[in-house]
Amino acid sequence: MKTLLLTIFSLTLSISAIHSDTTVYICVSKSSKAYHKDKNCFALNNCKHEVKAVSLYDAQNTYGRKLCGHED
Repeated sequence: MKTLLLTIFSLTLSISAIHSDTTVYICVSKSSKAYHKDKNCFALNNCKHEVKAVSLYDAQNTYGRKLCGHED
């Protein structure tokens, strides 16, 4: 049982590390709601503000963004 719990815990940490290292792109605007996997996503062309590279974790948890509907 301990081995199983340790394995699950290790996998969870590994998955979290992968997500925190993934770079995504956001439009730094109050009205923006999405993050983009591709910095060349055509939806980012509408951004009138700065396009910023951030971690996937930050895009979701700090900025409250969801994946762009054109990229899901």
